[in-house]
Amino acid sequence: MSSYIFGDSFFLSHPSLLLGIRKFLLKVGCFGRLRRRIPLEQRGGFNGYNASEYSFGEKMVKISFADKKAYGVRLGKFLSKELRKRIPPGINARDARPDPDVELDLAGKALTDDGLSVFIDDLVQCMSYRDKDYPKGTVRLTELCLSGNNLTVMSLMKLSEVIFIGITSLTKVDISNNSIRVNNEYERRALSAFLNAFRYSCLVKKIDFSGNHLENAGFDVLSCMYFKGGYHSSNFSLVAKIVESSAEQAESANELEFYARKRGLRSIPYLIFSNTCNSPLCAYHLWNIVTAHESARALLEFLPAGKDMAPPGLEGRDSGIVCTPNKGLSPLCQAYLELGKEIHNITRADKGIDAIDQQVGTMEDRERTVTELEILKMKKIEMERVQKRIIISALESFGIHSVRLWTTTFRLLVAARAILLDERNRPQESALWNSDENLGPLLKARINYQTSLTSRIWALKLSSEPHIPQGSMGFPTSLFQRQSYANRFSHNTNLRLKAAYKSPYRFGLPIYVWRDILAMAFDELEILGREQQVRVVEYASDWTGIEQQIALQGARECEQIWRILNTVDCLVYTFE
Repeated sequence: MSSYIFGDSFFLSHPSLLLGIRKFLLKVGCFGRLRRRIPLEQRGGFNGYNASEYSFGEKMVKISFADKKAYGVRLGKFLSKELRKRIPPGINARDARPDPDVELDLAGKALTDDGLSVFIDDLVQCMSYRDKDYPKGTVRLTELCLSGNNLTVMSLMKLSEVIFIGITSLTKVDISNNSIRVNNEYERRALSAFLNAFRYSCLVKKIDFSGNHLENAGFDVLSCMYFKGGYHSSNFSLVAKIVESSAEQAESANELEFYARKRGLRSIPYLIFSNTCNSPLCAYHLWNIVTAHESARALLEFLPAGKDMAPPGLEGRDSGIVCTPNKGLSPLCQAYLELGKEIHNITRADKGIDAIDQQVGTMEDRERTVTELEILKMKKIEMERVQKRIIISALESFGIHSVRLWTTTFRLLVAARAILLDERNRPQESALWNSDENLGPLLKARINYQTSLTSRIWALKLSSEPHIPQGSMGFPTSLFQRQSYANRFSHNTNLRLKAAYKSPYRFGLPIYVWRDILAMAFDELEILGREQQVRVVEYASDWTGIEQQIALQGARECEQIWRILNTVDCLVYTFE
């Protein structure tokens, strides 16, 4: 339906004139409805401010203060007063009854945390209000733009309730170009609360984080919430509750039930992270999100049609993650992110290599396809090399406590080793030495400290990687050797666990019971995935891990930590 905008026209603010225009248009049948796009600014409290936008044929009410001279706390007070008028028996409540949908644009108004706190409670009250005349509330927020307001991470805690209430209406959230930084534990919790509010959101098409230096802690929280948040679920009772809470009509509820099948951060087609990274660890977390995100085209199929929210340059393209520019990153990290964008092609290439002989085409086409697959595989090897360098650099610069997943892994590993490593199953020292005949007398002498329980716990600083053939650069010589090496320990782990899953283990309890006990005690937030917990517990209870750590004792501490995390496959968060 067409839309017409009238700029600064004072005479249009007269209610009688608006009513007359509407009746005329209804009579001639040109337009179905007449809607004011900025009703709140014209109803008391805004002396000297005139209407700037009106539209025909649009149900949406857009509240914008772009042309107004009110800023900061003063603007917050104006908006708070107008929001309270929309709650019955307020004078504007009648306008909200037929169509409560609202777009709120407060970009560049220097709100700060103080200005936001003035009206945020009133906005929540309007969105939460329900009665028989207002089944959807007096405000049904569809878009929220808070760009360039000098907001900190503390404001995200206040916004989390707005996001949660609007799970069935919000389509866009813009918090770009603010002062959001995450360093301490309290700021971690504030960002976590904000991101967790999207756990059940099913209509959001775009979130803009650009221009905020989230720091290492912020990206750690973001990565954790991205992978651990809900995505696709067969929990139909939960889907039904989401639909019921939205108070939609029957036909809309059926559509919403379909949309609610995919939800959370992973269901959002467009995520913008321009100028948010300033360290290799940030780039590593962002790379994990880039390589795990589905294409925007596929995700849009689970969202209703509407306004195109694709960022500039991504219209009609599959990519939905914007990670450039990021001027705070080194050229190595920028190249790493660029390589990460091709991970989906690499995955498709690995899957298609087995069926290459069955493809229809000429011999030249097959040869060209094989060449392309080999190029992609070489890029994957290069990407893994860069990834190792970035992780080791991050461990050396920021330590293991910079990532919650790594910290939890070692907590669980230390506890499991102290409890489950059985002296009765310990191999003879000669067996340990024979595993590597090239060990010198100095290294053999240093092995003796492994005999006590305390020294075994501190042996976690040692490495855990078996020896594999390497090229001149110190990396595996082929992709297949890398894959077999990466899966070697987990494959053996699965076989042993299947054989001894319910058999008596340490103190007569099966190993799966120990996994549950240790996870409840040392991973109560379920930071590790279930398979990761199993690998850590099995690795800690096996003397082979001690043997591997002894063999590579002389490596740097950051390399030793990397090898342990890589062996138990706990370098990255995993999907729920």
